[in-house]
Amino acid sequence: MTINCSHPLLGPISPTAAMTIAVVIPAYRVTRHILAVIEAMPTVVDHVFVIDDACPDRSGELVKKDCHDPRVEVLTHAHNQGVGGAVMTGYAAAIERGAHIIVKVDGDGQMDPALIPAFVLPILAGQADYTKGNRFFNLEEVRAMPAIRLFGNAVLSFVSKLSSGYWNVFDPTNGYTAIHADVAALLPLNKISRRYFFESDMLFRLNTIRAVVVDVPMAAKYADEVSHLSIPNILGDFCSSTCGIFASAFSTTTICVTCRWPRSSCHLDWRSSFLVLRLARFAGWIRWMRARLQRRVR
Repeated sequence: MTINCSHPLLGPISPTAAMTIAVVIPAYRVTRHILAVIEAMPTVVDHVFVIDDACPDRSGELVKKDCHDPRVEVLTHAHNQGVGGAVMTGYAAAIERGAHIIVKVDGDGQMDPALIPAFVLPILAGQADYTKGNRFFNLEEVRAMPAIRLFGNAVLSFVSKLSSGYWNVFDPTNGYTAIHADVAALLPLNKISRRYFFESDMLFRLNTIRAVVVDVPMAAKYADEVSHLSIPNILGDFCSSTCGIFASAFSTTTICVTCRWPRSSCHLDWRSSFLVLRLARFAGWIRWMRARLQRRVR
């Protein structure tokens, strides 16, 4: 669909060719919200792919039964693959259908579909290959974020910056994203993390192809959804995983994975590696302490 609109920062945008926009919605225990999310999809969206990730609540069947939007197509996983696996399935389907831009929106109602044009416009204008939400743009609105999530996001954000090299990008774990289909086709979709580290792993992979990433301000929205994440578990696993990714990149490239300069001109690699190793060791200590406490309770 052709978009002719304006943005307060970018000004008027009038692409010379029609651009097809597809939205990918991972569906796992979102039966209370997903129909409302689909209903709120703006008219600029051409395709909506709902990925039922072996949802025990059968979100996909609910959409098939009660949603009559002709743009919607439900794809079902036989086994749970995690949010990353669901998004990769959606990316592949969107590319196959000829989409030019692929937007990922969660089905829990935290991401306002009305913001989709704001995520798409920088890509249409040639100013970005990949856009992502930034909930920390307005410090006043950050107060709406639960304290435990704020702490977890702060730690994950810092470690992600170390591993990806995108130092000017904030809120790297934000899942509201848009990507140019040509850029998505360059990524090793089968190697990207399938679980909760999907967004940060995406940034790491994008930096390896020198993709331009732009933040899009958005409000932090938390309603009645139930989080299934354990912050100690996620922090421990994330730090360990990131340490492995970082160490792998450090040992196989002559480019500094922290600032993207040639190693001969950079003195950051050893410091970044040391810090990530320290964080991974701390994460291991957290898991060890949690296991001891659980044994004592039993």
